Amino acid sequence: MQRNCSLFILKQPQKPEDIKGKLCLVTGGGYGLGRCLAMKFAQEGCNIAIVDILNSENTVKEIKSRYDVKCQSFMYDISDNDAITEMKVKVEAEMGEVDILVNNAGVLFMAPFLNSTKTSGNVSMLTCLHISLYGMITRKSGRIVAVSSMTARLTLPLSTVYAATKFGVDGFMETLYDDLCIDDYDKFIKLSTIFPFFINTRKEIQNTMDEIGDIIPRLTPEYVAEKSVEGILINKRNIFITPDYAHFIVNNLPDRVRRHLKTSVGATKEYKQKHFN
Repeated sequence: MQRNCSLFILKQPQKPEDIKGKLCLVTGGGYGLGRCLAMKFAQEGCNIAIVDILNSENTVKEIKSRYDVKCQSFMYDISDNDAITEMKVKVEAEMGEVDILVNNAGVLFMAPFLNSTKTSGNVSMLTCLHISLYGMITRKSGRIVAVSSMTARLTLPLSTVYAATKFGVDGFMETLYDDLCIDDYDKFIKLSTIFPFFINTRKEIQNTMDEIGDIIPRLTPEYVAEKSVEGILINKRNIFITPDYAHFIVNNLPDRVRRHLKTSVGATKEYKQKHFN
């Protein structure tokens, strides 16, 4: 008599890592999601280095008033390679070596591809990584976080350049993981990529979403930061912070249905005609 056997593997909940006393560097950490990520890592006991092209002293003051951690701001443009090298030297001299690198800085650029400029996608979120990775390998300890977007998995009209950069972040982190595995560096350098849906941060994003309509839910940066750090501390490599229907659209619907949905609930023809024609 034939018997069917099933194997069930019960996975114990993973204990979050204790990162108290670690130095966390957050690019674009003065405002929006970057600010909330810096606050959340400070809540976990990390010392915080905020790198932003804008003045971030208000964020520094708030972190220091709430948490017993060190926090400093460093005003640099991370699209400038020379500035990044200078920033690394200054951060290490004043705060020590970076244990957790959060690549958050970037811009949301919404336009048809033909309206995009050659420099629209040139602000890199990963330019700090190359100069930080050597130290992590030497110390056999480190954590790298990159903020991608759900547009890397679910594209929308008028986001060609933006989606391409987010696809690039996703592909970069996957390939970096493969590189680290060759020399077993993945055993002590942990990677996490965050895939949030639309975040209600900058005023221009809020205005765009208001015009598109309320059918696209907007997440708060505080919520995204909380869920991101929860995933990071249990070593999740891909952290999706999206409505359930986004996964359904990506994985189940035929192209013609997806096309109709995305052109109806995303950036519509009326929005394009108003802003770009």
